[in-house]
Amino acid sequence: MGYTITIGEAYLSLPDESEAAEWPHISVGAHGATHPDAPTFPGDDMTGKGSSRHPSYSAWVEFCRNVGLHRLFYGVEAHEPHERGRNSGLMSAHPGAALLTRGHHAEIAAALDRYRTEHPDARPGWPVAAEGGDDCDGPYTPETAALDGNLARLVWLEWWVRWALVHCQNPAIVNT
Repeated sequence: MGYTITIGEAYLSLPDESEAAEWPHISVGAHGATHPDAPTFPGDDMTGKGSSRHPSYSAWVEFCRNVGLHRLFYGVEAHEPHERGRNSGLMSAHPGAALLTRGHHAEIAAALDRYRTEHPDARPGWPVAAEGGDDCDGPYTPETAALDGNLARLVWLEWWVRWALVHCQNPAIVNT
C-alpha cells in the first residue's frame, strides 16, 4: 500500500444528488499534469514527466526524514492550548489535500540545496535491474547501481511545487 501524491490545480469533488443523502461530503483533488521539461530519472518508469508519484507509505516517510522534510509533510502535535491536537503537515491527513505556498517551496528548495551539499556526488534515480536481476535485490546495471532515490524525489518535488505556484490559481498537493 502507498500514497498517490499529486501536485496541481485544486478542484472540489462533489457527490451527485443520488449519493448526497448517504454521503454528502466534499473532497478536494488536484489535476495532475505532465510537462516536457519535467525531470525524469532512471528506474522511475511510473512517474514519467508527470506531477504524480506513487511511493509506499514507508518509503515516503523515510524520504521525508532523510531529507529534513518530515515536519513539513507530517507536522508535529502542537503544545499550545488553542492548537491542541492540531497537525499542520502537508500530508498530516490521509487522504488529504493542502494548499501549497511560496514558504513550502522555500523549505523544499532549501532541503534540496542542503542535500546536494551533503551528498555532492549523488546522482538522482533508482537502480535498474541488470538482465536476470531483480528490482529489489539486483544485481543492477553498473550505471544505475549508485543512484540516489532521495535526491530524485527532492528534485521532482521542488520542480513540481515551483511549477504549481506559477501555473495554478489554487496550487495543491493531494494524497490519496
